[in-house]
Amino acid sequence: MSSDLLNYRPYTTSTPSYLRDTTDFLRKLQSIGDLPENTILATMDVEALYTNTPHKDGLQAVRNSIPDNVTANLVAELCDFVLTHNYFTFGDNVYLQISSTAMDTRMAPQYANVFMAYLEQRFLSSRPLMPLLYLRYIDDIFIIWTHGKEALEEFHHDFNNFHPTINLSLDQSTEEIHFLDITVLISNGHINTTLYRKLLTAIPTYMPPAFTQTTPHSPLSTAKLYDTTAFAPTPQTETNTYKISIEHSYNYNTHLLK
Repeated sequence: MSSDLLNYRPYTTSTPSYLRDTTDFLRKLQSIGDLPENTILATMDVEALYTNTPHKDGLQAVRNSIPDNVTANLVAELCDFVLTHNYFTFGDNVYLQISSTAMDTRMAPQYANVFMAYLEQRFLSSRPLMPLLYLRYIDDIFIIWTHGKEALEEFHHDFNNFHPTINLSLDQSTEEIHFLDITVLISNGHINTTLYRKLLTAIPTYMPPAFTQTTPHSPLSTAKLYDTTAFAPTPQTETNTYKISIEHSYNYNTHLLK
């Protein structure tokens, strides 16, 4: 089956909240002018989006995202085939994943994007108060909020309860917040940005070799500043990471075949 048939990127990139990358994020921030007092910067992270997207809702989102019914049904059928034929091995056992989507399939990012766009558009259309800016990179959401802390927490609470399997964490600040690899700041009523580099405080055993070899291991030196784009995992690393995450994740609903 050609992967081109599952390429519905044009439908995901046309949504108002879509972010392609950091450069796109910075460009969209430039459209924000003067900010009112007590503006709040907020981020929300969808917890385990790939493993918490039900097939029924995800496929409905795919159908709704494509205007042509014939194309929509074809793409949904192909997505359904991928979702229901995901086999993997762990140890000597063979498993079939019976819910959610595997993170290493080529369709997964766009499928997750389509589902989140479908979910957020339904939610946002029902809100009496809207963010000044709402942007999303797959499962990471950035918000500029101008209606006060209490209204923001109500917005988060309602969004968090809008879908039974989707949970969102909330981080907020009136000064600065981190999103992607950018620190966004409020300075003199305007938006400013700087590069953000994460601080590593723990080293998982399944990190890429290039990463662990350059990270101090002694108990007195377990933190290191690093550029998140510097360590591109190899295919073998991705496989190992995926298998280990399956072992320790309660989100995977699987069926033992052998």
